[in-house]
Amino acid sequence: MLNYTDEQVKDIVTEILKEEVHVIPVGNHELKRHLVYVVESKGKIIGVFKLYYRKNRWNREVATLRFFQHRNIKAPTILNLGKLQDGTEWLFMSHIEGETLSKVKDEISEENLKEIYADIGKELGKIHSLETFDFFGDWDEYGNSIENIKNFSIYFEKRVGIIFKELFDQHLEEEQLHRKAGELLKTMLPILDEVKEAHLSNGDFGERNILVKKEAGLWKFSGLIDFEHCVPKDRDSEIINCYYSLLEENPNLAESFKNGYEQYMSFNPNLEKKRALYEIYSGLDICSWAKIQAPDYYWEGIKILKKYIRG
Repeated sequence: MLNYTDEQVKDIVTEILKEEVHVIPVGNHELKRHLVYVVESKGKIIGVFKLYYRKNRWNREVATLRFFQHRNIKAPTILNLGKLQDGTEWLFMSHIEGETLSKVKDEISEENLKEIYADIGKELGKIHSLETFDFFGDWDEYGNSIENIKNFSIYFEKRVGIIFKELFDQHLEEEQLHRKAGELLKTMLPILDEVKEAHLSNGDFGERNILVKKEAGLWKFSGLIDFEHCVPKDRDSEIINCYYSLLEENPNLAESFKNGYEQYMSFNPNLEKKRALYEIYSGLDICSWAKIQAPDYYWEGIKILKKYIRG
């Protein structure tokens, strides 16, 4: 468990960088996934320091940022990395200016948002188009497959099994809904037999991890953060999470996102076939961890499941 105080983190970063620093906590530390700090020296931001709470998060983020290097992706650059004496993994990376889109979205005009979502779609299309991989799932910090899974259905069914165990072992009040959704999900799994190519997918490509910056009165897309879920897998899962949620919110924004994305890659014409599967999977995934750690988010998961499970 990460039980470092802010003062202890300050001392750790000072020792690593060999200079006196000030650290400012950011992110959702209460989720106990990681600790993130903006680091200042002599009154200026010099980077972001991150300590990792859970297994396989550090190596995913490190591998992804190394993969992005020199590829013109708006993401942080690795400045330093390592492990503390107790084995805790850490990463020091460049800081990208901006606010999270989720924080300022309500104050941005629709026309401005359309421009932003076109750029967001373009960035995601660029990432997906960079390269295909010969494996699915976790990779180490050097970009090598950990489990050497060549079949996406095998990878996905393994992920489903992990989520089912984490969820059903809790015996939550809504367990009947969870189990009905799980049974429905299992009937849909053959749809994934068509997935043959692995593309780098963020796994958490949402407004909380998209940065925008105000310039000359307009907000502009400035970068992406948080790649601890990023692994090679089916790109359609990410498109579905982004595109269809936007479509329900505002079709104009969804169209801008799609137009941006398709500057690099076309949408899969069979995307709609996978929609229910990936949305149910997302709802179950959220419910498997969020009831205590992030109650409001848990009910978002329940809302997704109730789209497909009646009564």
